[in-house]
Amino acid sequence: MAKAHFKAVMIGVVAGMRCFSALAFTSRRLSGGSSNEINDSNFTLLSSNNVLKGIAAVAAGELICDKTSFIPDRIDPGPITGRAISGAICGAVIFTEEKKDPFLGAAIGGLSAIAAAHIFFRLRRELTTTHQLPDTAVALCEDALMLSFGLLSETED
Repeated sequence: MAKAHFKAVMIGVVAGMRCFSALAFTSRRLSGGSSNEINDSNFTLLSSNNVLKGIAAVAAGELICDKTSFIPDRIDPGPITGRAISGAICGAVIFTEEKKDPFLGAAIGGLSAIAAAHIFFRLRRELTTTHQLPDTAVALCEDALMLSFGLLSETED
């Protein structure tokens, strides 16, 4: 699998797990010095330090709210649409950075987000209902996995 494809899948998985975390990872990477490809694209806003701070704050709130019962299921129409959009934007950014077709990156990121949302929703449901594990503990493990996938999306090799 090509480097850009792998990174787009990884960030898509992050979006499927935590919508705003994917955008935070992407913005953090861009704010560290974006390439000419990003500066000449529609994604320059994500390279702003102020945008990064705002997205990071929302992502932190998302991590907290995920542990509550009043948040809708990630596979409900609204949440899964947001996750698909987040994955698509982040995948397009990765492909733009790599001088590849951003529409392909968007498709890979968006579809990976949808698949991951379903997989991790079912896994979490299985672990908490069938195996009686505490939801907060499962959610914290999911957060750790999400952070790992996010870091993998930033790998250079």
